[in-house]
Amino acid sequence: MSLQMMKKAVVSVAAGAAMFTAISASAVTFVPATPNNPYTFSGETRLETPLGDYVCGLSLTGNVSEDPSDSTKGTVIVTGGTVSGAFPCGLITLENLPWGYDGNGTLTSTGASVNLTNIGASAPFNLLDCDGDITVPFINNSTASSFDLEGANFGTCTFVGDGTTNQNVLFADPSNNIQVLP
Repeated sequence: MSLQMMKKAVVSVAAGAAMFTAISASAVTFVPATPNNPYTFSGETRLETPLGDYVCGLSLTGNVSEDPSDSTKGTVIVTGGTVSGAFPCGLITLENLPWGYDGNGTLTSTGASVNLTNIGASAPFNLLDCDGDITVPFINNSTASSFDLEGANFGTCTFVGDGTTNQNVLFADPSNNIQVLP
């Protein structure tokens, strides 16, 4: 076989593999089919900081959609949120909103892995000052899907549970739940 024929064969195999990959990639599927934005996810969190650990209620609101540039990915954008609970929780301000970027949800067999960029939280008197990026799992559940913040580190702050069931897990409102499927 000549070198030119071998090149043509390799190019043909590569083109066929690329076409098969494109055909086998499935588009993201949402349940419900049209996302009912905005979504709210809430739960109890435990944030470890240089000045101590803070156990607070955290509620994040945002939008979910198909990535316009890649139909096999989803997009999560956190547009707002609140922090509640005992001192100093009520003083904590969420900063740098919105969090996330287009195409930040990579599908997995149980949901997605979501990147949130430039997240921030602060409180007066230097009680808290955290900034950074995190990658967290989104977990499908037909009753209440969730985001698991456990171990997520942004700047000098880390979500670290104390073994309490569901600490650092933010659950969807069951009346407005969403699931993301490959």
